[in-house]
Amino acid sequence: QTYTMSVAVDGGAVTVLSRTVPGTPTLAAECAAWATLLTISGITTSATNTEVDFHPTTTNTRIWINQISRELVVEDTSADAGIASDLDALYALSGNPFFGVLLDSQSPAEIEAAAVWCMAHDCILGFVANSGKIWDPSETTTNALSVGSAATQHNAFGVATRDGMGCAHAALMFRQLALNPGTSNWANKQLSGPIADSTNATEFGAVQAKHGINYQLTNGLGITYDGWAMSGRYLDITHGALWLKSALQIAVFLVFVNNETVPYTADGVALIESAVRGVFAESGRRGFTSNLKLTVPVITDQMPVDVAKRILRNFNWTATLNGAIDQVTGFGTLLTS
Repeated sequence: QTYTMSVAVDGGAVTVLSRTVPGTPTLAAECAAWATLLTISGITTSATNTEVDFHPTTTNTRIWINQISRELVVEDTSADAGIASDLDALYALSGNPFFGVLLDSQSPAEIEAAAVWCMAHDCILGFVANSGKIWDPSETTTNALSVGSAATQHNAFGVATRDGMGCAHAALMFRQLALNPGTSNWANKQLSGPIADSTNATEFGAVQAKHGINYQLTNGLGITYDGWAMSGRYLDITHGALWLKSALQIAVFLVFVNNETVPYTADGVALIESAVRGVFAESGRRGFTSNLKLTVPVITDQMPVDVAKRILRNFNWTATLNGAIDQVTGFGTLLTS
């Protein structure tokens, strides 16, 4: 049996590593052999009888891993080096705050820190997951898709692919963010660049159970499956909801900007109501929501303290998410004539 993987340091030349296992292998011998194979320029290795540790020789560099044989389990155990602080600094510098964040790390600690930050800042995070553990149904805690807070991370997604250098997360994000929010399902999408996998049913199911996005070869086409975030919420919902929140805030803001004053009267309330209904009309045209029920505040119901502070409360609404269809089942019978 021959096992392979490809590595590159900081986007440099790709080195293909190959190891043919002898007839009676031992784990210790294989660890020693892989430690020797991985001792290439830019990588430092060490081996025990059960695992091989390899990391960049120079700090602030990355190792890119690609096309790993199914039987090899490679895990990024790097600690979070402070990515939230880095994102804070970038966010403060940007005059027009960003919305999409792409992470080139597969460290669960770093992914979780970035996911928490993106959730708090209404951003969407994408990363690639190609550790062997993500395809293992029994492994549900120490892999890129199973970070501690995964169940609450509605804004972060991981694309499971053995093409670690194909940037499938970037291809999917670029495709979807170019479209109007709420108008496109993130599942069943062909991507430009990355190589689609041909995983077996067990591997495919393991990724699904972890709420990862499979990029799978199906009927000759590479397509994304499920299109959801780590929490299991579908990304078209998150994308559309974040747009809706922003659009409502901007619409109300423009009411204040475009009028000399917005009176604390029924006429002032009507100006805001019109702006809010306009946003939901656009949401309906996009097919994102329907059945708006808007509760318009009554001036005489406002508390005197709020009137004094010029705060209008209880502009509340509900609307139905239209959702999407990902699968179709049916039953048919062929009859003889």
